[in-house]
Amino acid sequence: MLVYHTTPTNSVDFDGDGFTDGVEVLNGSDPTTAASSLATLSGAIAYAGPQTGTVWIAAAPADFTNRALDLNGTSAHVNVGDRPALDLSTALTMETWVNPRATSGDHPILAKEGGGGRQAYWFGVFHDRFGLLLGNGSRWGLDARSSGLVSTAQWTHLAVTWDGANWACYQNGTLVGAGAYAGTLPDSSAPLQIGQNSEFGTTHFNGLVDEVRVWRRALTGDEIRGALFRRLSGAEPDLFGLWNFDEGTAADRSAFAQHGTLEAGAVAADVALPAYPAIRASREGAGRSRYPTRPRGPAMRSRPSSTPRVRGSPTRKSRRACMPLTR
Repeated sequence: MLVYHTTPTNSVDFDGDGFTDGVEVLNGSDPTTAASSLATLSGAIAYAGPQTGTVWIAAAPADFTNRALDLNGTSAHVNVGDRPALDLSTALTMETWVNPRATSGDHPILAKEGGGGRQAYWFGVFHDRFGLLLGNGSRWGLDARSSGLVSTAQWTHLAVTWDGANWACYQNGTLVGAGAYAGTLPDSSAPLQIGQNSEFGTTHFNGLVDEVRVWRRALTGDEIRGALFRRLSGAEPDLFGLWNFDEGTAADRSAFAQHGTLEAGAVAADVALPAYPAIRASREGAGRSRYPTRPRGPAMRSRPSSTPRVRGSPTRKSRRACMPLTR
């Protein structure tokens, strides 16, 4: 996934090149260096609102192909296998973007579970909701899969965290469920799989999955919101799994290099998505999310008439689509 995203300051032009800092960061250029800015802004998309207004997401470079994991809901999955680093005994975060074709059943996104008390953790969509399961060494000790409301045919960001004592669920950066669960997760020899309930192979995710990330600690809500649209390098502290499928494989881009294999019909498919989705950024009032609504509807297909063009702005026909990811 690759997207340029920012919360622009529309009135500042630090390097004096005629483009505001918000426009430059939005289009992937350096707002402190005029030369780099001018070299990359021939097709810039303007940001024309106050800092609390609409944030526009610009198109990917012409040579970039966005791919997502396409799962058929019956057999397709990614097999990462079993490695010591995948045993997360005291804390974790699992997050991803999904575009489901079905949500009414049991649809695992990430699962490391086996028989005989080898259930470690599970993250997925369950009867239109989502959440996680955590094992206690003999069975699932926590079943928290009733948060949020997941819809079909649109991209939604889902994240679950657990810090050893408390769990939380976030949808598009908004906290939608939380509770207490204390314990230690068992080390499990079951394989980690994406899109299937691990070694059982009886339930599957049906739809598109992208930017799967697993962390060795519980991220805060601010950290989740801050990285929703940001492309990770793979070297971030405590990140031990990053699968974005852009190379057409299930390679792990984290430092742990826990590469998976596409199995039983799983493919990394080129994904065409609506151009320039708008995310409303509200900072008014305590406890409100910076990204309270997911991109959908007319906002994904057109720009407001009040948004001015920057010189050389491409026509709508020539704009390339990109997914709402990576800041």
